[in-house]
Amino acid sequence: MTLGRIGQSLIGVLCVTMLATAATQDARLSRAAMEGDMPAVGRLLGENADVNGAQGDGTTALHWAAYTDDAAMARLLIQAGADLAAETRLGALTPLFIAAKSGNAAILGLMLEAGADANLPNTQGTTPLMLAAASGITDAVQVLLGHGADVNATESAYGQTATMFAAALNRSDVIRFLAADGANLDITSQVHALHGGGGRSGGAGRPGRGSPSRMGGNTALHLAAREGQMAAVSALVEVGANVNQVSALDEMSAMTTAIMNSHFDVGKFLLDAGADPSLASDWGLAPLYATIDAGYAQRTWYPPLSTDQEQINHVDLMKALIVGGAKLNTRITKTLWFRRFGGGGGDSAGATAFWRAAQANDVVVMRLLVAAGADPNIYSTAGVSPLQVAGGFGISHQGTAFVPDARMATIRYLVEELAADATAKDSRGYTALHGVGLVGDNAIVEYLVAAGADASARAGSVSGREAVDDRAVAIGTGDSVADYANGPSMNARVYPDTIALLIRLGSEFSDNCRASVCVLKAKPDSDPGGRRQQ
Repeated sequence: MTLGRIGQSLIGVLCVTMLATAATQDARLSRAAMEGDMPAVGRLLGENADVNGAQGDGTTALHWAAYTDDAAMARLLIQAGADLAAETRLGALTPLFIAAKSGNAAILGLMLEAGADANLPNTQGTTPLMLAAASGITDAVQVLLGHGADVNATESAYGQTATMFAAALNRSDVIRFLAADGANLDITSQVHALHGGGGRSGGAGRPGRGSPSRMGGNTALHLAAREGQMAAVSALVEVGANVNQVSALDEMSAMTTAIMNSHFDVGKFLLDAGADPSLASDWGLAPLYATIDAGYAQRTWYPPLSTDQEQINHVDLMKALIVGGAKLNTRITKTLWFRRFGGGGGDSAGATAFWRAAQANDVVVMRLLVAAGADPNIYSTAGVSPLQVAGGFGISHQGTAFVPDARMATIRYLVEELAADATAKDSRGYTALHGVGLVGDNAIVEYLVAAGADASARAGSVSGREAVDDRAVAIGTGDSVADYANGPSMNARVYPDTIALLIRLGSEFSDNCRASVCVLKAKPDSDPGGRRQQ
């Protein structure tokens, strides 16, 4: 017999053995407990039914007594010799885990007094205390702690503690119990690489669909802040959590974490509790930029969280941050990954809070920042000016958020009060007029030309249907201003009146619409007849 045939035979014998074992397993007691039938359980125990007989998923009668919160049944089964360490087939859950998940202190006490291990983890390293903390039932937490549960144990999948479980689910009373028992609030979760992370390239000058390449590194306070759990945040601060401890992943503070997730009230609470508004992540993201960005979050395939239910709005939060010592000219070093999915918004690497406010056409915030000392002349890394993004450069008609009907007021504020240069070009040769072409605003076109903008300017790139199709060319031979009013990319719009106006003002025109609304021109090497000559 070959080795392959021997292996096949052994596998066959093993399968038969497992089936035979399952067939002979006396699961009557487990089924009765599952149905909550106490008389049947008592009768079956009197008939010497196997108290540890398990169903196919490994659940015993004691598992089901815990699941149904039946303390009387659990006591009876324990007295009959139920196995406290019996595990389910998936997850290796003991009856103690089931009781901990529901927060049943009475059943937990019965099992622990009978010898159950308070620290026995499941296959992912999760302990009963973590599940009890998640339940929010302080009595259950207290019972486990009283029987030696390790308050600082970390599960193996993400390195999270019981305090982190409680924080993410807003279990404020549990947090206080855990802290009183010595919970270490400085522990951070594990940092993990994400397979396939990093996202899709967006091509030169335009961000693609972003995704993080790593995750984790958070404290319990970060997790509570991320989820907007005010009660948990308050409890953590009360018991001594460090409001300025940064994430082990990207050096982000809990306050920035809250704000970037649109939890302005939590951000303000942390500021009042002593959080430092000058702390920036390794991407340069600080609370001030995060606030204006969250106030006008890019709408993509997954909707951003709304700030409408927050007690404090973005303007008042920014005022408080400035008073608290926020650095006004901090620049983000990369386009934020959570604003890249779906495209739009342009390449914001190097942008300041003022630049982002200009992009949102929020003159109120722009004036606030300038009055506080912000520099309105800081361009992005790619040389895109506040005037250029205020005009519409990088806009996504499907998702960019901005103050309605405020574009002209924003442009005039920049030009007339801040002396913005209407002739400035970015590193690829695009101008503010290109941006205005994208939104088709004829009044702004005429205003900028009167202010010195060059309608004949051509960039050093030719836009493609998608960002990955952009093509670099010599400066002065790429997209014209009129081309940018003619649907230069898939989701752009076409403005015939603006095209005509720009041509009259001196713009060249390639007549090469790439938008979905256009009939695309055939490529030179295509076969108009539909069949190539053989």
